[in-house]
Amino acid sequence: MAATAVLNLGDPSAPGQADNLAVLEARRTSAFQAMLTVSGGQAHSQQIIAEFLEDWPSMVSCFNDEGTISPAKAIAAVRKVTIEAMRKMENTEKQHAASRSAFESVQATSTEPLPTTIYFNCVPYHGLKERQFVLRLGVLTSAKDPAIVLRIVNKEQHEEEMAAELAE
Repeated sequence: MAATAVLNLGDPSAPGQADNLAVLEARRTSAFQAMLTVSGGQAHSQQIIAEFLEDWPSMVSCFNDEGTISPAKAIAAVRKVTIEAMRKMENTEKQHAASRSAFESVQATSTEPLPTTIYFNCVPYHGLKERQFVLRLGVLTSAKDPAIVLRIVNKEQHEEEMAAELAE
């Protein structure tokens, strides 16, 4: 998010030296930087995601399939995630045949409704307009402790639109 202006170009009859440059580097706001830190697609602990939601409650709206979730309930859900795993093995031996099947099921739940989508409203860079970023929440269950992943939906589109807004 930067722009460079070349000054002193002159005109065709009196060309300039193009020796003066002006550089504009847009500064990220603290809210946007915080969102980028937790939403890059990498796994974070429950505590980091809960603290992010606690730090920016006025900018956060949480949702799941059933509707809106209050930030307080979303934070409680993120702080208390239960991983339920079930494994079923079936083995059949016959005289000239054998059959084996395995079924594995893993589910992440919480006592409070766990959000699947988080809307984060903020001004991304100083001088730009406020934008709404949609973050998709996922729970990774493969490690010893559950990990939470936030990912910005259509991140590249937001970047293109912000660059166009800066250019204007």
